[in-house]
Amino acid sequence: MNKINCSVRCMVHKDLEKVTDIEHESSNYENILTEDEIVQFLRQNDTVGLVAEVDDQIVGFCLYRKKTNTLIVYRIVVSPYYRRFKIGTQIVEKLKQKMSFGNRTHLTIAVSERNIEGQLFLRANGFFCYKTKLKFFDEDTNTDTNTNSNINTYQYTHINTY
Repeated sequence: MNKINCSVRCMVHKDLEKVTDIEHESSNYENILTEDEIVQFLRQNDTVGLVAEVDDQIVGFCLYRKKTNTLIVYRIVVSPYYRRFKIGTQIVEKLKQKMSFGNRTHLTIAVSERNIEGQLFLRANGFFCYKTKLKFFDEDTNTDTNTNSNINTYQYTHINTY
């Protein structure tokens, strides 16, 4: 597929409406985030939101948390109309660049076993599965993200080789 170049920048408040639209257009997630949940996530000290733009139009976004030696990605979502044009790959490349700030060595993300497309995307971008969890438990929020299912969650990581 052809690559469409995009710019990846930090998310600002005016981006939230389009980010929420993209989140709702993407049916791969069992837990769709609302605008209020995204704002609540971004109000934490160690969290960041990125958006990908093509011709001044937001076509994807990413939410992640900065830890001592790891960036933990909570969401990478690309509008269905812009998938397979390397937008997600460009977001991941931006995250890999950010790993060198603070000498972070790992970039991790959890993916549901049902999200085959997401797993293939991560493998194509240099990630490998290092752990399988049943009913993934989020230590930061103390919540079970798959409360009504026995869906396995695969933990993927990319190790910085700088």
